[in-house]
Amino acid sequence: MARRTDADADTLWVIEGAASYGAILAGTVATHGFPVTEAPRMDARKNRGVGKSDVLDAHRMAMAVLPLPVEKLRRPRLNEGIRQGLRILVTARESMSKDRTRSINALNALVRSNDLGIDARKKLTPVQIEEISRWREREEDLALGIARAEAVRLAKHVLGLEEQLKSNEQKLDELVKVSEAAPLLEEKGFRAVTAAKCLVAWSHEGWVP
Repeated sequence: MARRTDADADTLWVIEGAASYGAILAGTVATHGFPVTEAPRMDARKNRGVGKSDVLDAHRMAMAVLPLPVEKLRRPRLNEGIRQGLRILVTARESMSKDRTRSINALNALVRSNDLGIDARKKLTPVQIEEISRWREREEDLALGIARAEAVRLAKHVLGLEEQLKSNEQKLDELVKVSEAAPLLEEKGFRAVTAAKCLVAWSHEGWVP
């Protein structure tokens, strides 16, 4: 690029997927001082029947950006450092939370439909889940034995996820405290998880999606 532009640092890079699969390239380009913008979405219908190749796509993306004023360019988010770490942790937390909810629901359904000797008329409490995780094999009907073993597995899985969620929140708290979102922790109703989500959602100064 430097050879093609006589090392002009104002050369605009138009990168497709600059905030996702093109993030590494976008970050590398930005590190070298070049301005970067997200490629506009292309209308596949307009290109139907006229061919497709990397060269044609690059030309179309460049032509789509040229008429836009500078303030209308879509500047990609930077996916580095603390913010990228928070994004990974927030995504992992959402996955673990959903998994825990599914496992608790499955455990509730299992103990309600099988007489395993625990009161499951209401939603299982943390104390009951802890109790189930310590159950041992018994001399009982084959189906009940299988149900008991599955209940133990689910209970242990739930407890394991809760420990992982605690560790996740601790890491979020550590990163948020050294990020731009740190002042949010002083606001009423904000904890590490909420503050992290705000920072991850933030894109540019003065704008949040």
